Amino acid sequence: MKVGINDLRVEKLNFNDSKDYFNLIKDNKDRLIRYFPATVKSADSLDSITKSIKFLIKKAEEKEVFCFCIRKNMKLVGLFFIKSINWEKKICECAYFVDRMLEGKGITSLVFPKILSLCFNEFKLEKIFLRIDPSNLSSIRVAEKQGFKRIKVLPGEFKIETGQFIDLIRFELRKNHGKYEF
Repeated sequence: MKVGINDLRVEKLNFNDSKDYFNLIKDNKDRLIRYFPATVKSADSLDSITKSIKFLIKKAEEKEVFCFCIRKNMKLVGLFFIKSINWEKKICECAYFVDRMLEGKGITSLVFPKILSLCFNEFKLEKIFLRIDPSNLSSIRVAEKQGFKRIKVLPGEFKIETGQFIDLIRFELRKNHGKYEF
Protein backbone atom coordinates (compact mmCIF):
# COMPACT_ATOMS: atom_id res chain seq x y z
CA MET A 1 0.00 0.00 0.00
CA LYS A 2 1.34 3.39 -1.00
CA VAL A 3 -1.06 6.18 -0.15
CA GLY A 4 -0.64 9.94 -0.17
CA ILE A 5 -2.67 12.23 2.10
CA ASN A 6 -1.85 15.94 1.90
CA ASP A 7 1.91 16.00 2.56
CA LEU A 8 1.80 12.55 4.21
CA ARG A 9 2.71 9.23 2.62
CA VAL A 10 2.05 5.76 3.99
CA GLU A 11 4.28 3.03 2.58
CA LYS A 12 5.25 -0.49 3.49
CA LEU A 13 8.52 -0.70 5.38
CA ASN A 14 11.43 -1.60 3.09
CA PHE A 15 15.17 -2.23 3.33
CA ASN A 16 16.01 1.39 2.45
CA ASP A 17 14.28 2.62 5.60
CA SER A 18 17.00 1.44 8.03
CA LYS A 19 18.64 4.78 8.78
CA ASP A 20 15.34 6.71 9.04
CA TYR A 21 13.81 3.95 11.21
CA PHE A 22 16.88 3.98 13.47
CA ASN A 23 16.73 7.78 13.88
CA LEU A 24 12.97 7.80 14.56
CA ILE A 25 13.34 5.21 17.32
CA LYS A 26 16.47 6.85 18.75
CA ASP A 27 14.80 10.30 18.84
CA ASN A 28 11.73 8.91 20.63
CA LYS A 29 13.33 6.15 22.70
CA ASP A 30 12.40 7.56 26.11
CA ARG A 31 8.68 7.62 25.32
CA LEU A 32 8.58 4.46 23.17
CA ILE A 33 10.32 2.16 25.64
CA ARG A 34 7.11 1.82 27.68
CA TYR A 35 4.81 0.69 24.83
CA PHE A 36 7.20 -0.60 22.16
CA PRO A 37 9.98 -2.29 24.16
CA ALA A 38 10.84 -4.84 21.45
CA THR A 39 11.02 -2.11 18.80
CA VAL A 40 13.31 0.01 20.99
CA LYS A 41 15.47 -2.98 21.93
CA SER A 42 15.93 -3.83 18.25
CA ALA A 43 17.17 -0.30 17.60
CA ASP A 44 20.38 -0.19 19.61
CA SER A 45 22.47 0.01 16.42
CA LEU A 46 22.04 0.45 12.69
CA ASP A 47 23.04 -3.20 12.26
CA SER A 48 20.34 -4.40 14.66
CA ILE A 49 17.76 -2.19 12.90
CA THR A 50 18.70 -3.75 9.56
CA LYS A 51 18.15 -7.22 11.05
CA SER A 52 14.85 -6.09 12.56
CA ILE A 53 13.66 -4.67 9.23
CA LYS A 54 14.61 -7.91 7.45
CA PHE A 55 12.60 -9.79 10.09
CA LEU A 56 9.57 -7.49 9.68
CA ILE A 57 9.69 -7.77 5.89
CA LYS A 58 9.87 -11.57 6.18
CA LYS A 59 6.88 -11.52 8.56
CA ALA A 60 4.98 -9.36 6.05
CA GLU A 61 5.73 -11.86 3.28
CA GLU A 62 4.37 -14.57 5.60
CA LYS A 63 1.34 -12.31 6.27
CA GLU A 64 1.94 -12.27 10.03
CA VAL A 65 2.90 -8.65 10.69
CA PHE A 66 2.83 -5.55 8.51
CA CYS A 67 4.76 -2.38 9.27
CA PHE A 68 4.00 0.88 7.48
CA CYS A 69 6.09 4.02 7.46
CA ILE A 70 4.36 7.36 7.85
CA ARG A 71 6.28 10.08 6.06
CA LYS A 72 5.71 13.81 6.11
CA ASN A 73 7.49 15.61 3.30
CA MET A 74 9.55 12.42 2.80
CA LYS A 75 10.76 12.35 6.45
CA LEU A 76 9.85 9.24 8.48
CA VAL A 77 7.61 10.55 11.26
CA GLY A 78 5.79 7.46 12.48
CA LEU A 79 5.11 3.75 12.22
CA PHE A 80 1.90 1.80 12.00
CA PHE A 81 1.80 -1.94 12.75
CA ILE A 82 -0.83 -4.51 11.83
CA LYS A 83 -0.08 -7.52 14.00
CA SER A 84 -1.54 -10.46 15.93
CA ILE A 85 -3.37 -11.39 12.75
CA ASN A 86 -5.68 -14.39 12.94
CA TRP A 87 -6.75 -15.06 9.35
CA GLU A 88 -9.18 -17.77 10.40
CA LYS A 89 -11.05 -15.54 12.85
CA LYS A 90 -10.48 -12.48 10.59
CA ILE A 91 -9.09 -10.29 13.37
CA CYS A 92 -5.93 -8.24 13.97
CA GLU A 93 -4.38 -5.75 16.34
CA CYS A 94 -3.04 -2.34 15.32
CA ALA A 95 -0.35 -0.31 17.06
CA TYR A 96 1.08 3.04 16.05
CA PHE A 97 3.14 6.04 17.06
CA VAL A 98 4.33 9.33 15.63
CA ASP A 99 7.40 11.41 16.37
CA ARG A 100 7.16 13.50 19.54
CA MET A 101 7.51 16.71 17.51
CA LEU A 102 4.34 15.91 15.56
CA GLU A 103 2.15 14.50 18.31
CA GLY A 104 -1.27 16.10 18.45
CA LYS A 105 -1.12 17.30 14.83
CA GLY A 106 -3.73 14.83 13.56
CA ILE A 107 -1.33 12.61 11.64
CA THR A 108 -2.58 9.34 13.13
CA SER A 109 -6.19 10.39 12.52
CA LEU A 110 -5.40 11.07 8.85
CA VAL A 111 -3.55 7.78 8.34
CA PHE A 112 -5.82 5.48 10.36
CA PRO A 113 -8.71 5.34 7.84
CA LYS A 114 -6.31 4.11 5.15
CA ILE A 115 -5.02 1.36 7.44
CA LEU A 116 -8.59 0.40 8.35
CA SER A 117 -9.51 0.25 4.68
CA LEU A 118 -6.56 -2.04 4.04
CA CYS A 119 -7.55 -4.33 6.91
CA PHE A 120 -11.24 -4.50 6.03
CA ASN A 121 -11.22 -4.27 2.24
CA GLU A 122 -7.95 -5.85 1.09
CA PHE A 123 -7.24 -8.26 3.93
CA LYS A 124 -10.96 -9.03 4.40
CA LEU A 125 -10.65 -8.87 8.18
CA GLU A 126 -13.81 -8.34 10.20
CA LYS A 127 -12.52 -6.98 13.51
CA ILE A 128 -9.58 -4.83 14.59
CA PHE A 129 -8.54 -4.35 18.17
CA LEU A 130 -6.27 -1.95 20.02
CA ARG A 131 -4.80 -2.25 23.50
CA ILE A 132 -4.22 1.18 25.02
CA ASP A 133 -2.81 2.34 28.35
CA PRO A 134 -5.58 4.20 30.24
CA SER A 135 -3.19 7.13 30.73
CA ASN A 136 -2.60 7.50 26.97
CA LEU A 137 -5.49 9.90 26.45
CA SER A 138 -4.44 11.03 22.96
CA SER A 139 -4.43 7.45 21.69
CA ILE A 140 -7.82 6.84 23.29
CA ARG A 141 -9.19 9.93 21.51
CA VAL A 142 -7.78 8.72 18.17
CA ALA A 143 -9.37 5.28 18.66
CA GLU A 144 -12.76 6.72 19.56
CA LYS A 145 -12.61 9.19 16.66
CA GLN A 146 -12.16 6.21 14.29
CA GLY A 147 -15.22 4.50 15.75
CA PHE A 148 -13.51 1.99 18.05
CA LYS A 149 -15.59 0.96 21.05
CA ARG A 150 -14.16 0.49 24.52
CA ILE A 151 -14.68 -3.19 25.36
CA LYS A 152 -13.00 -3.85 28.69
CA VAL A 153 -10.01 -3.26 30.94
CA LEU A 154 -7.39 -6.00 30.69
CA PRO A 155 -5.78 -6.21 34.16
CA GLY A 156 -1.99 -6.67 34.16
CA GLU A 157 -2.02 -7.19 30.39
CA PHE A 158 1.34 -5.65 29.47
CA LYS A 159 4.80 -5.75 31.00
CA ILE A 160 6.59 -2.40 30.73
CA GLU A 161 10.33 -1.75 30.76
CA THR A 162 10.46 -1.61 34.60
CA GLY A 163 9.10 -5.15 34.83
CA GLN A 164 5.77 -3.88 36.18
CA PHE A 165 2.54 -5.17 34.64
CA ILE A 166 0.03 -2.49 33.66
CA ASP A 167 -3.64 -2.57 32.74
CA LEU A 168 -4.69 -1.85 29.18
CA ILE A 169 -8.06 -0.96 27.69
CA ARG A 170 -9.21 -3.12 24.80
CA PHE A 171 -10.94 -1.26 21.97
CA GLU A 172 -12.57 -2.99 19.00
CA LEU A 173 -13.90 -1.97 15.63
CA ARG A 174 -15.98 -4.29 13.50
CA LYS A 175 -16.26 -3.88 9.77
CA ASN A 176 -18.87 -1.26 9.00
CA HIS A 177 -19.89 -1.91 5.40
CA GLY A 178 -19.01 1.08 3.27
CA LYS A 179 -17.36 3.22 5.95
CA TYR A 180 -13.80 2.32 4.99
CA GLU A 181 -14.15 1.86 1.26
CA PHE A 182 -12.09 4.34 -0.75
